[in-house]
Amino acid sequence: MPFLFAILLSVAAFFALLLLLLVGLVKLAGRLLSSQDEASSGEEARLLQELNSRMGRLEKRIESLETIVTSAGRDHGNTEEHS
Repeated sequence: MPFLFAILLSVAAFFALLLLLLVGLVKLAGRLLSSQDEASSGEEARLLQELNSRMGRLEKRIESLETIVTSAGRDHGNTEEHS
């Protein structure tokens, strides 16, 4: 009888260790996946900041071109009136 109890206890301990190992692996996989998500979201944030910066520079260039075009149009209109 004590022999049977020892075998059952050993089997239960084995399954408990197996269950703990599986839980640990799942947690480890979750951490690895979440760290990849953090890295990808960090990369995404960096790309969005760069895009925003470039769009700001593009907006300034367009405003400069608009100023040049409107002043050139005014200058061209003034020279025709004085002719």
